[in-house]
Amino acid sequence: MITINGWTNYSLGDVAPASSINLPAASAIVWNLSLEDIEPSTGRILNRQTCRVDELGSSKCAFDSRHVLYSKLRPYLNKVVLPDEPGVGTSELIPLLPDKDRICREYLAYYLRSPLFVNFANAHTRGANLPRIAMSELWEHEIPAPTSLDEQRRIVKRINECLSRVDEISILRAASLRDREHLLESLIEAELRAADGEDVALADVCSIESPLVDPRESRFQQRLHIGGANIESSTGRFVDLKTAREEKLKSSKFTFDSRMVLYNKIRPYLKKVARPDFEGLCSADMYPLLPDGHKLSRDYLFYLLLSRSFTRYAIDGSIRAGMPKVNRDHLFSFTFKLPSFEKQQSTTRILDGAFIVVEQLRRDMLSTSIEVGALRESILRKAFAGEL
Repeated sequence: MITINGWTNYSLGDVAPASSINLPAASAIVWNLSLEDIEPSTGRILNRQTCRVDELGSSKCAFDSRHVLYSKLRPYLNKVVLPDEPGVGTSELIPLLPDKDRICREYLAYYLRSPLFVNFANAHTRGANLPRIAMSELWEHEIPAPTSLDEQRRIVKRINECLSRVDEISILRAASLRDREHLLESLIEAELRAADGEDVALADVCSIESPLVDPRESRFQQRLHIGGANIESSTGRFVDLKTAREEKLKSSKFTFDSRMVLYNKIRPYLKKVARPDFEGLCSADMYPLLPDGHKLSRDYLFYLLLSRSFTRYAIDGSIRAGMPKVNRDHLFSFTFKLPSFEKQQSTTRILDGAFIVVEQLRRDMLSTSIEVGALRESILRKAFAGEL
């Protein structure tokens, strides 16, 4: 509990209760915010989607520019948003409505991103597979804050000044990485466009042979499970893999092995494609694609699914605007020029080499991100200890 002169402690449930606004008319076009659209730690919006209200599907929260949005799912990801316009969001977002007479909206958002609160949230989660902050503890949590709104605004201004310098480092490094990634995207597109061969549909050279199985069966319990959240966009790198037993899986899953390419059919703009080198289970929202080994190499299929031309095709054919999804018929109807097997291999060698260069820059970026994250935490820690 804070004891700084001129400061007090507000319980979150008292000073910023959850308060969703009414949804607009069914025909209205609204901003539809998902957790994947939010950058961890900063709250920046990475992608802004819109859809009709009657296409939303599952339950949603509705918000406007008075709210602070806090993600209760996986609080270690530190996803807090200050929306700049009305919209709807996943029900995993809590629409906090700050009492404008007691707490500044921006001050609250920075506090929720601070290590003080993130550590608290991580210590009070429920659920092993999908950890969420315990709501009773959340509402009782006390926020240290100056009683003066002017002082809160001064602290926010000071945080902004300090973080702007830190962000300059991230922006420069990220710009360099984006340039390399765009070059890689262009190289993939150029190499595939240069391919000369017969016109084929994906269905002619690729299939889905994997059965849906019950992950609770003993023979599957030790297999690693891959969902959309376990594949990094554009790179195919796996993150945070766990076994079926560890995740306590219940619903049916596809099997896969090292002959296949995994393609996540949800939100195709995220470009989640992977080349596993092991046997495992994948979400039913994933397509375990088995290329015809005599016609199409697995590596060529991987790059084909990462290409701009395929991604545009997938996005254009996505169904359900609230949750864009590529159906199987549309996927297998994609047509492209299929070069000889030898040409496929030479193309993928070139692209694999470019991938290695970008991956090294990404590792450098990760090192910088860790340093920047530590600086960000230090600034916020000082701010809420009354030292800024």
